[in-house]
Amino acid sequence: MRRGCWKVDDEEKGVVRLKSDRHHKFDPKLWLDLYKQSKLGEQSECSAIYIDIEDDESGDEDINREYSHWPDLPDLLLEKIFSYLSIREKYYASLVCRSWYRAFHLPYVWSQFVLEDSTLTRGRFNYYSGWQYVLDHLRTQMCLSKVGRNFRHLTFEPMMNFYNLYEFMNMVSWYIEQTRVKKIEQSDITGVGCKIRTLKFTFPCDMSTGQEESERLRLFGTGGRLLAGLKRLMSNLELLKRLELIDLMLEPKEAEHLLDEVCEICCLTLRTLILIYFTILRAVVTSNIFI
Repeated sequence: MRRGCWKVDDEEKGVVRLKSDRHHKFDPKLWLDLYKQSKLGEQSECSAIYIDIEDDESGDEDINREYSHWPDLPDLLLEKIFSYLSIREKYYASLVCRSWYRAFHLPYVWSQFVLEDSTLTRGRFNYYSGWQYVLDHLRTQMCLSKVGRNFRHLTFEPMMNFYNLYEFMNMVSWYIEQTRVKKIEQSDITGVGCKIRTLKFTFPCDMSTGQEESERLRLFGTGGRLLAGLKRLMSNLELLKRLELIDLMLEPKEAEHLLDEVCEICCLTLRTLILIYFTILRAVVTSNIFI
């Protein structure tokens, strides 16, 4: 894209900008005079024109220039590098060249998905709480339809916004359920979340702030609709091999039957089960676990 500048007369110097950006930097008085004269149909002694800056089209420098070989990296190495990047970093890396853009869509790049407070969110102003990051359902739907079938490891980091966590788990569960009953025939939706082998869920039970350090720590456990959403998600993962539930801090009655569906569906596939601070008061032995 060519660059250029606005120029009023010989004494006025314009600011170099992109050609598509038609901003100017005129003296306010001069601009008002030009506007009045144009309205009255009078001809002004000075006029404003846009001057293009032509780029040097000589290719001597491009011929002698030596380029790096980063675009020539093999796909096996590129997808390994991309797998360590966050979603934002993956997007920025895909803008470097065509080879890296192709690597952005490789299956292994999206084999591990980590959900945090700011993942797939948009800013929304709340009158009482100010600006908050809420889950963008349209963006989440586009992400799941494009790369959701490549998920192998799903990790939920400690999140303070329970609404985002609950909605994301329900969306993944809905896609899996619709694929199972074959109600959706579109190729871009089928198979979303059906290949998840590892599920790691960490609940932020310690919500104390810096002002409460001297006081007794306040611990909160999972429960209610959030626990129901987690139970629904686990019951839909038929190929689950590793399950980690950390800091759920459940009541004994709630924890007793939490893994019933998991033991029924994943009894032949589950290899590793990690429970850390599963209950609040005392340890609970679930009746259906036989690993």
